Amino acid sequence: MAPLTRALASLDGLSVGDAFGDRFLASGGLPGGASGVRSDPGVSGPDTPDPAGVTGSGAVAGSGDVTGSGDVTGSGDVTGSGGAAGPGGHGRGRAAEAAERDLPPAPWAWTDDTEMACTIVDVLARHDRIEQDDLAARFAERMDPGRGYGAGAAELLARVRSGHDWRVAACDSFGGKGSFGNGAAMRVAPLGAYFAGDPDRAAREAEMSAEVTHVHPEGVAGAVAVAVAAAHVAGAARG
Repeated sequence: MAPLTRALASLDGLSVGDAFGDRFLASGGLPGGASGVRSDPGVSGPDTPDPAGVTGSGAVAGSGDVTGSGDVTGSGDVTGSGGAAGPGGHGRGRAAEAAERDLPPAPWAWTDDTEMACTIVDVLARHDRIEQDDLAARFAERMDPGRGYGAGAAELLARVRSGHDWRVAACDSFGGKGSFGNGAAMRVAPLGAYFAGDPDRAAREAEMSAEVTHVHPEGVAGAVAVAVAAAHVAGAARG
């Protein structure tokens, strides 16, 4: 499987965004017979790629016995009571929890982290690596506040969109310490799949992808950890 194909597959299989591990659907398709996840047209950003249609087709094939569709599925009720994300949801299997929930009909909205994961795949497709200037510009161009960007990320990307150097904007965040949140980790799994079987390369590229918005060592380390794990998993699946 080609690197880009693995990365695209990860958008439907390994992870998409901030509910990674929190919303799982058993293999064999999405609820209601949907072939893939689609954006909510009411909150679509400029030139936004469709996580399910980024290959020009419907769903991208997932891997393994469980499909993690991330925040595309979970964003609507990730803070709800009970269920997979609520107080009663931690003692049972995620797949069982999801199977018992009434999910909203498609199309489903996606959030900021899915948007940024798609952008990472886009940049990899164009450059076969993380090109930081291009990544920063595309993050900024595709930012839609309606997708739930955090205040710090929204401010940073707004500055980049208005012409500020992303290096300065990222370093200015959080009183000059740089962001040490988990945002860079949430979006990076497709990068690990792209560099399947090459955890060293995945780590280097993940660091590059994180620095665009998260320059604090903790923020970078989270992205590296997720990317390396994804590279190992995708490499094992490749055989």
